[in-house]
Amino acid sequence: MRVLVHLQGNARDPLYIAVEELNPKGVIVITNKGLNDEGLLVLEYLNRRDTRRLGPAIADVTHTEVLFIDEVASSRTVEEVLLAFSKAQDIAQQWAEGRPVEVFAGLTGGTKPMVIGGTIATLLGGLKPYYVSKAMLDREEHVHDLGHLSGLSSAFTWATTDRHAPANMEHLRVLMALESEGGNDRFTSTEVAERSERKPTPRAVQNAMKVLKRFGLVEFEEERKPLRFASTPLAALLLKLL
Repeated sequence: MRVLVHLQGNARDPLYIAVEELNPKGVIVITNKGLNDEGLLVLEYLNRRDTRRLGPAIADVTHTEVLFIDEVASSRTVEEVLLAFSKAQDIAQQWAEGRPVEVFAGLTGGTKPMVIGGTIATLLGGLKPYYVSKAMLDREEHVHDLGHLSGLSSAFTWATTDRHAPANMEHLRVLMALESEGGNDRFTSTEVAERSERKPTPRAVQNAMKVLKRFGLVEFEEERKPLRFASTPLAALLLKLL
């Protein structure tokens, strides 16, 4: 079941576009009653599945909820949004009734502290973030998938908590060092093993690369033999954070 958890500001268009493009079955809006009363209006539109104001796709939404926060621009805002996202995830799980649930986090509307809180909640909760932007030239709005952020959250958690991660990350560093030298853009486990100071076996390197791929840090083609590995942009970002 796909659920949108959407930060709502003063404009309805981002929610309209997100529902149209992501086609959720559940929509949870996080807002404040003081934002031009838009939160109350959106609640009304959601409850009656108002296709004129929220688009044709809203008719396919089966579950809706609006969560209100008290503060939109204070030191408490981030904390309130974090708690609201946590509650929204619980609601999504209840709606799913044991089925797999896919939660998207909308980081377009609301105040800057609201967006900061939503971003932190996305990273902590492994949600799939998106934002809706208006193109400068054609003025069409688009939903941008920021799924790499949730991938970063998973990879960072693994790299900092799993006892096997340091050894695997060392193989990643060796691979990236080979890449930085130019020439080939993909390398075999034997080439990585030969460069490593610890002199692991090629099989050990290959097993580590499969783990790294699971977290989106390397890529390789299963059908090609021997397997040739390449790092991903996510790997470079993770190493900078570590």
